[in-house]
Amino acid sequence: MLDVFEFLGRFHPLLVHLPIGILLIAVVFRFMSWKNTGLLLSKALNVSVAIGSIAAVFSCITGYLLSQSAEYDEKIVWWHQWLGIGVAIISVAWYYQLRKSSASVWSVVTAGSIFVLLMITGHLGGSLTHGEDYLSFGPVEDTTQTLVRQPIENVQQAVAYTEIVKPILSTSCYSCHSEKKQKGKLRLDLPEHIIKGGKNGDIIDTASLSESELIKRLLLPLSDKKHMPPKDKKQLTRDELSLLHWWVESGASFNKKVSELTQEGKIVPVIAALEKPQQLTQAPVVVPPVPVSRADQSALDTLRKIGVVVLPVSSESNYLSANFVSTDSVNDADMKLLIPISKQLVSLKAGDTKITDSALSYISKCTNLMRLQLQQTAVTDKGLAKLTALKDLQELNLVGTSVTANGIINLKNLKGLRNIYLYQTPVMRSGWRELQTTFPSVHLDSGGYVLPVLASDTSLVKPKKKL
Repeated sequence: MLDVFEFLGRFHPLLVHLPIGILLIAVVFRFMSWKNTGLLLSKALNVSVAIGSIAAVFSCITGYLLSQSAEYDEKIVWWHQWLGIGVAIISVAWYYQLRKSSASVWSVVTAGSIFVLLMITGHLGGSLTHGEDYLSFGPVEDTTQTLVRQPIENVQQAVAYTEIVKPILSTSCYSCHSEKKQKGKLRLDLPEHIIKGGKNGDIIDTASLSESELIKRLLLPLSDKKHMPPKDKKQLTRDELSLLHWWVESGASFNKKVSELTQEGKIVPVIAALEKPQQLTQAPVVVPPVPVSRADQSALDTLRKIGVVVLPVSSESNYLSANFVSTDSVNDADMKLLIPISKQLVSLKAGDTKITDSALSYISKCTNLMRLQLQQTAVTDKGLAKLTALKDLQELNLVGTSVTANGIINLKNLKGLRNIYLYQTPVMRSGWRELQTTFPSVHLDSGGYVLPVLASDTSLVKPKKKL
């Protein structure tokens, strides 16, 4: 039965606009008929007040049902609710008053009272849905979005909840689960409320991570209506998901320091990265400032003939990107075909191919390269040393290769490097520390993001359409 009442309460946003519009028209009719008591205008006034008062009563009923979800600021709800009830009572009284005499001075007073109450009640309703500061002269402050995460000076001495978990919840969850709004009767802004849980019970189960509602909702498919945050809200990054997963798995303590919690595997570099400032938005790769001539057309035709996708990076530049994703088979010798366009090439996708260290001898001649993808290839530390000639390189993908920290350190003189992707590489825990020291301004992406497997983690396979 509770679900039925909740469902009926959701009609409030639809119904609530009816009494506002209809009763405002009735107020206009009343003041128009102040001196003109024509029969038609009098009937229109009576009908509009009758319909408006009925709509006000139903709005009050659905509004009360909606308020029982406890998803809104209780103080504003209280005022909105009782002023709304006041509108309904006065509008009903106004109707019976009009049946006796539409020309009564009290009818004018009632109309004025209805107008004032509608304005106040409507404003409070807007504050509930859009925020208290929505109707203001300045821009509305967005407290749920942030572009830059402030670094933690000594992450091992930081309280895990206060300095790691709470900022994540603040930017992604407070808009629906805080003092001002409590969807599902859940608040995440204070430890006692997190422990209390929501209308469906506890949200953290340290004994069974897969049963922790906090983690389960975050990992649902984006298309699932129970996925949190909602798909139209800011989503958590993979690092943020990993940190929440680690915190819950470690016991969800609200006062322990990071050093007191277990740290193993891929979470180690994620935690260490919190000591560095990090932009949550990736800077775009730009082309070199010096323009180049057009690439030789015959060289482009040769590459495209074997399935390489070669495209200009912009309509106003002769610089190119090359992608070997569509080629049936790629070997080291095929990389030699890039040499004729070495000056124009700024982005190369050669991942998931059979190339080895020998291919890097040719790739290293493309000295304007800014983005290079070598994931899932047979390149090693020996071949990596050949990339020191790529002075403009900004992004390097080495996921799934056999490179080690020793080989990556050979690239320390490439001052333009911004991102190195190292998931599924033999880089050990001690190696991460060394790399972070060697590359203080580079984002070293460890990948991994070890997350629990849930019953809901299924793939939807649609059957082929019958012809």
